Amino acid sequence: MQSYVLAWAMIADREREIERELQRRSIARGLARRATRSPLAARLRHLFGLEASMPKRGVQDMEQPLTTGG
Repeated sequence: MQSYVLAWAMIADREREIERELQRRSIARGLARRATRSPLAARLRHLFGLEASMPKRGVQDMEQPLTTGG
C-alpha cells in the first residue's frame, strides 16, 4: 500500500515538473517572438544583412499587393 501511494506521489511530482517546464518554454517562446517583432530587432537584422528591409506602405497601398521589382 505504501509503495502504491509513493508511486502516485512520484507521478504527481513529475506531472508538476513537466507543467512548470512547459510554462517556462511557453513564456520563453512568447518573449522570443515579441523580441523578433520589435522595431529594434528588425533594424538589427537589417543592419547585419539578415533580412531585406520591407518597403513602407501607406494606408492607401493596403489594397495593392507588394510587388518585387523586375
